[in-house]
Amino acid sequence: MQVQIHPIKNSSIFANFTKDIFNLKIFNELKSLLHFDTDLSIPETLKAILNFRKEIENADGIIICTSEYVFSMPSGLKNAIEWCVSMTLFTEKPLGIITLRHELMVEKDIANYR
Repeated sequence: MQVQIHPIKNSSIFANFTKDIFNLKIFNELKSLLHFDTDLSIPETLKAILNFRKEIENADGIIICTSEYVFSMPSGLKNAIEWCVSMTLFTEKPLGIITLRHELMVEKDIANYR
């Protein structure tokens, strides 16, 4: 059986499945965040960044659902995290990470464990 993995679609399914347990807001706007620049991080922070930080600050917890890219996180996610590094937004906040891998990489991992 072949499974098609699409992070946004899977996030929506997860949100629907858990709707009676907790309220989930899906943030699909990573591409709207300007590339991290320390010169812009404090004195003249852009509105999109301020809004992103506010979403994290107001959340009771964070679930990151992402595909793996070249054995790591996608650059857009890394960029978003970098915009928050100088702050304590993630401190004392529950965090869950769901990663998705391409089936060929999973098969390679299984072969390496045999």
